[in-house]
Amino acid sequence: MAVLLLFSALIVVGLISGSHLPPQNIAASVDKSDSGLYLAISERMSHGESYYQAVSHEQPARGYPTRPFVAVREPTVAYATKLVGGTDHLALALAVFATAVILPTLVKLEASAPNRIAWWASGLILAFAAAPLLGPLFARNIFVLHEFWSGLLIVVALLFFNKSRWWIAIAAGLLAVLVRELALPVLVVMAFVEFRAGNRRKALSWSAAVVLFGAFWALHAHEVLTHTVASTAAGGQWLAFGGWPFLVDCVRFSSSMADLPVWIAAVVAPLALLGWLSRDDGFCNRVSLVLIAYVAAYSVVGRPDNVYWGGEFILILLPGLAFAPNAILELAKGASRARSNRHETA
Repeated sequence: MAVLLLFSALIVVGLISGSHLPPQNIAASVDKSDSGLYLAISERMSHGESYYQAVSHEQPARGYPTRPFVAVREPTVAYATKLVGGTDHLALALAVFATAVILPTLVKLEASAPNRIAWWASGLILAFAAAPLLGPLFARNIFVLHEFWSGLLIVVALLFFNKSRWWIAIAAGLLAVLVRELALPVLVVMAFVEFRAGNRRKALSWSAAVVLFGAFWALHAHEVLTHTVASTAAGGQWLAFGGWPFLVDCVRFSSSMADLPVWIAAVVAPLALLGWLSRDDGFCNRVSLVLIAYVAAYSVVGRPDNVYWGGEFILILLPGLAFAPNAILELAKGASRARSNRHETA
């Protein structure tokens, strides 16, 4: 009953709160958006500039701060764009990568679903969640947004965790955090899970990935501070304490629900989380821990206009919605049994 009340309260909070994203951000053209910035940086790099040279020109010119250094994205996606031959090829690479990740995820969902119908539903929801990644018809220039690349790599890390090729999970997790530092909670969760399981070698390997990321981030900070001037306008305050409403906005604007009414995401987000928490196997438990880590982190960090951060977890969150009906049924049965036992005791 307590769990049912808690998730009902989350739905109510989401419905009452509505969207906190400023209207100017919703109506912004591509040229004035984050994706427009990254496209411009890639264009400069195609003409011979380094990433940090391009950033030092484009971000201030477009009203984006470069101080503190975390306001500048890590260079991984920009150099990947140059490596594949431009943004058109990058869009195709994202679609291919997303397809390659979705297929094994469907197999994993089959093993975790409570029944066949739930598995079919989770597969359809996964396809809905991945639709913006699969081509120019849906993309909205998502292919240059770091969070969606990082989110796909997080899924790979979850899929290969504890398998014979567990090093692939660590490599994917490390690459995810090199693409976007917001993937750091995943590395921490994985290290914690391995430590609790007594797998010291794997726990140390995940910890080593965190250390490597720290070294990479220090180098990134050095390059940003070297190429930008001290008079650059400071960035906004990321400690916004947006709470659950910010999570709902992230779910809505990082998925195909961006053009749907706010109340849909307000209902979907808590039910999807409940669905994952209701399943009890290794994969579902790891997904649940990762999602809880993001709920905790995003409740504190993230401005209203940072809703695209949901790309880090949207692919793993939404399929849990298919497990929610079974979870609600089991919780209702448990509450009914508890009431019956109290009456019998009385």
